[in-house]
Formats: sequence, C-alpha cells, structure tokens
Amino acid sequence: MSERASRRVRVLCPAHFRTEQAEQPSFATVVVVNERGLYLATPQTLSPGREIEISVSLPGESATFRSKARVVDAFPTTPVGSGRVPGMGCEFVQPPTELVNAIHNLTQF
Repeated sequence: MSERASRRVRVLCPAHFRTEQAEQPSFATVVVVNERGLYLATPQTLSPGREIEISVSLPGESATFRSKARVVDAFPTTPVGSGRVPGMGCEFVQPPTELVNAIHNLTQF
C-alpha cells in the first residue's frame, strides 16, 4: 500500500492552465490539492504526460501561485454517482517553495 507524501485537502478554488501551444488559458476549478499535485475539474482534459502551466488562487492566500505540472490522469467523463467530476489529476513539476508552503498550511487543519 502506498503512502501519500501529504494529506489531500478538498478545496474549491479558481485556476487557469495552458499548454505551451495554447494562446489562451483554460479555466478550471481545483477540487483536491496536496503538496505533490492537484485535481483540476474541467471539461477540457489533456492526455496524460502533457505538461501545463497552472495559475491557482488558494483559499486564505492573497497571491496567485504559478507552477508547471504534468497530467497524470484524465477523466473526460465520469460515471453518474461516482462522486468524481470530469477533469485531470496533475503532479507539480518543481513547484515554487511559496506554493508548497501555502498547500502545507492548508493541510494542517
């Protein structure tokens, strides 16, 4: 059984993501976050392995945080009653210390 690097926290906060090729960012909602990554609720999912740039505003923080991330799971559709929303799971790629610290603060409650 694998052990998580940090506790998952359910949140609802705005985010934008874009690929290197995209001219305009896409809107998403962060629904789960931990120090290693997050789940973006969005109908505009990307294939696993794609790298994106994320901008996220976390609860209780005045700053908007930016980080590179890699898509690890994509769920363009979800079964009714599954409790999951369409979106994608992403892992941070060398996230800034300020972002990791802000997420760490969220997981302490």
